[in-house]
Amino acid sequence: MGIHTSSVDETIVNLKKKWLPIYVVALVASIVILVALLYLYFSTNYDQYMSGALLVAMLVAYISWSLGRLLKIRPASTQLITLLKCDTCGYEEERNYAEGDALFQEKGVCPKCNSGKMVVMGIFVRKIEGQKSKGYSLFKM
Repeated sequence: MGIHTSSVDETIVNLKKKWLPIYVVALVASIVILVALLYLYFSTNYDQYMSGALLVAMLVAYISWSLGRLLKIRPASTQLITLLKCDTCGYEEERNYAEGDALFQEKGVCPKCNSGKMVVMGIFVRKIEGQKSKGYSLFKM
Protein backbone atom coordinates (compact mmCIF):
# COMPACT_ATOMS: atom_id res chain seq x y z
CA MET A 1 0.00 0.00 0.00
CA GLY A 2 1.20 3.53 -0.63
CA ILE A 3 4.22 4.31 -2.78
CA HIS A 4 5.51 1.51 -5.00
CA THR A 5 8.16 1.23 -7.67
CA SER A 6 6.62 -0.61 -10.58
CA SER A 7 8.40 -3.51 -12.21
CA VAL A 8 8.82 -1.40 -15.35
CA ASP A 9 10.77 1.21 -13.38
CA GLU A 10 12.89 -1.49 -11.75
CA THR A 11 13.65 -2.91 -15.19
CA ILE A 12 14.67 0.53 -16.48
CA VAL A 13 16.98 1.09 -13.51
CA ASN A 14 18.56 -2.35 -13.97
CA LEU A 15 19.10 -1.70 -17.68
CA LYS A 16 20.61 1.68 -16.86
CA LYS A 17 23.06 0.05 -14.42
CA LYS A 18 23.92 -2.58 -17.03
CA TRP A 19 24.42 -0.24 -20.00
CA LEU A 20 26.04 2.78 -18.34
CA PRO A 21 29.57 1.27 -18.20
CA ILE A 22 29.23 0.01 -21.78
CA TYR A 23 28.33 3.51 -23.03
CA VAL A 24 31.24 5.06 -21.11
CA VAL A 25 33.75 2.54 -22.46
CA ALA A 26 32.42 2.97 -26.01
CA LEU A 27 32.65 6.75 -25.68
CA VAL A 28 36.22 6.69 -24.37
CA ALA A 29 37.31 4.19 -27.03
CA SER A 30 35.70 6.26 -29.79
CA ILE A 31 37.42 9.43 -28.58
CA VAL A 32 40.79 7.63 -28.51
CA ILE A 33 40.22 6.38 -32.07
CA LEU A 34 39.18 9.88 -33.17
CA VAL A 35 42.33 11.44 -31.71
CA ALA A 36 44.48 8.74 -33.35
CA LEU A 37 42.84 9.28 -36.75
CA LEU A 38 43.28 13.04 -36.48
CA TYR A 39 46.94 12.59 -35.51
CA LEU A 40 47.49 10.28 -38.50
CA TYR A 41 45.78 12.72 -40.84
CA PHE A 42 47.84 15.71 -39.72
CA SER A 43 51.10 13.75 -39.78
CA THR A 44 50.53 12.10 -43.21
CA ASN A 45 47.94 14.31 -44.98
CA TYR A 46 46.23 11.12 -46.18
CA ASP A 47 42.55 12.02 -46.83
CA GLN A 48 41.13 8.66 -45.81
CA TYR A 49 42.19 9.30 -42.22
CA MET A 50 40.07 12.45 -42.20
CA SER A 51 37.09 10.53 -43.63
CA GLY A 52 37.48 7.98 -40.88
CA ALA A 53 37.81 10.75 -38.30
CA LEU A 54 34.54 12.32 -39.50
CA LEU A 55 32.74 8.99 -39.22
CA VAL A 56 34.15 8.39 -35.74
CA ALA A 57 33.22 11.96 -34.75
CA MET A 58 29.61 11.19 -35.72
CA LEU A 59 29.81 8.01 -33.63
CA VAL A 60 31.16 10.00 -30.67
CA ALA A 61 28.28 12.49 -31.02
CA TYR A 62 25.71 9.69 -31.14
CA ILE A 63 27.16 7.86 -28.13
CA SER A 64 27.32 11.14 -26.19
CA TRP A 65 23.68 11.89 -27.02
CA SER A 66 22.61 8.36 -26.05
CA LEU A 67 24.58 8.53 -22.81
CA GLY A 68 22.93 11.85 -21.97
CA ARG A 69 19.49 10.35 -22.52
CA LEU A 70 20.41 7.32 -20.41
CA LEU A 71 21.54 9.54 -17.54
CA LYS A 72 18.24 11.48 -17.63
CA ILE A 73 16.14 8.37 -16.95
CA ARG A 74 14.58 8.58 -13.52
CA PRO A 75 12.15 5.99 -12.22
CA ALA A 76 8.78 7.50 -11.42
CA SER A 77 7.25 6.98 -8.00
CA THR A 78 3.86 5.38 -8.34
CA GLN A 79 0.89 4.66 -6.16
CA LEU A 80 -1.39 1.66 -6.57
CA ILE A 81 -5.05 2.73 -6.41
CA THR A 82 -8.29 0.78 -6.06
CA LEU A 83 -11.46 2.23 -7.59
CA LEU A 84 -14.65 1.34 -5.72
CA LYS A 85 -18.11 1.94 -7.21
CA CYS A 86 -21.57 1.53 -5.72
CA ASP A 87 -23.70 -0.92 -7.70
CA THR A 88 -26.88 1.02 -6.82
CA CYS A 89 -26.24 4.79 -6.95
CA GLY A 90 -22.97 4.87 -8.96
CA TYR A 91 -20.95 6.63 -6.23
CA GLU A 92 -17.21 6.20 -6.87
CA GLU A 93 -14.34 6.29 -4.42
CA GLU A 94 -10.60 5.86 -4.86
CA ARG A 95 -8.37 4.57 -2.13
CA ASN A 96 -4.93 3.06 -1.74
CA TYR A 97 -4.72 -0.53 -2.86
CA ALA A 98 -5.07 -3.05 -0.04
CA GLU A 99 -3.63 -6.54 -0.16
CA GLY A 100 -6.33 -8.89 -1.44
CA ASP A 101 -8.24 -6.35 -3.57
CA ALA A 102 -9.59 -8.03 -6.70
CA LEU A 103 -11.87 -6.95 -9.50
CA PHE A 104 -15.62 -7.23 -8.83
CA GLN A 105 -14.99 -7.99 -5.17
CA GLU A 106 -17.53 -6.50 -2.76
CA LYS A 107 -15.97 -4.13 -0.23
CA GLY A 108 -18.77 -3.07 2.12
CA VAL A 109 -21.79 -0.80 2.01
CA CYS A 110 -21.97 2.47 0.06
CA PRO A 111 -21.35 5.48 2.34
CA LYS A 112 -23.64 7.66 0.18
CA CYS A 113 -26.85 5.63 -0.19
CA ASN A 114 -26.27 3.06 2.60
CA SER A 115 -28.08 0.39 0.56
CA GLY A 116 -25.75 -0.50 -2.32
CA LYS A 117 -22.56 -2.50 -2.18
CA MET A 118 -19.19 -1.03 -3.00
CA VAL A 119 -17.54 -3.15 -5.70
CA VAL A 120 -13.91 -3.00 -6.88
CA MET A 121 -14.23 -1.71 -10.46
CA GLY A 122 -10.59 -0.90 -11.17
CA ILE A 123 -7.04 -1.25 -9.94
CA PHE A 124 -4.54 1.13 -11.48
CA VAL A 125 -1.17 2.79 -11.02
CA ARG A 126 -0.92 6.55 -10.58
CA LYS A 127 2.33 8.43 -11.05
CA ILE A 128 3.10 10.90 -8.29
CA GLU A 129 5.57 13.76 -7.70
CA GLY A 130 4.49 16.04 -10.53
CA GLN A 131 4.28 13.51 -13.33
CA LYS A 132 2.31 14.59 -16.42
CA SER A 133 -0.32 11.87 -16.59
CA LYS A 134 -2.66 11.17 -13.69
CA GLY A 135 -2.53 7.43 -14.10
CA TYR A 136 -2.97 4.51 -16.43
CA SER A 137 -5.27 1.59 -15.94
CA LEU A 138 -4.10 -1.91 -15.30
CA PHE A 139 -7.55 -3.39 -14.71
CA LYS A 140 -10.48 -1.08 -15.12
CA MET A 141 -14.04 -1.80 -16.12
